[in-house]
Amino acid sequence: MTKDNNIFEVFNNTNQEILYIDIGKNIHSLRKEKGFTQGQIAKKLGVSPQQVQKYEAGKGSMYIHTLIDLSTILGVNVQVLINKPESSIKLGQQKFSRDSIRKN
Repeated sequence: MTKDNNIFEVFNNTNQEILYIDIGKNIHSLRKEKGFTQGQIAKKLGVSPQQVQKYEAGKGSMYIHTLIDLSTILGVNVQVLINKPESSIKLGQQKFSRDSIRKN
């Protein structure tokens, strides 16, 4: 990957199964580190605790806006969740938010 990759390209150009497993491991370890339960994360995301469990297990898919919300809740950059150094991914000129993702 080049320095010019954006978050959408990372999702489109990476093996999805491996990507979600890596993201899940990071969500799990950061959640524990921050002292959150799956239920607390679920409530903040507006999903069930079972869905958070699926995210942590790397099962299924996740909307990009959910990934952004998770990074905000966990107090880290999105790049940390997807195992990419900040210098390898550009989030673009605009600041990403849940609303800006839905408009695209």
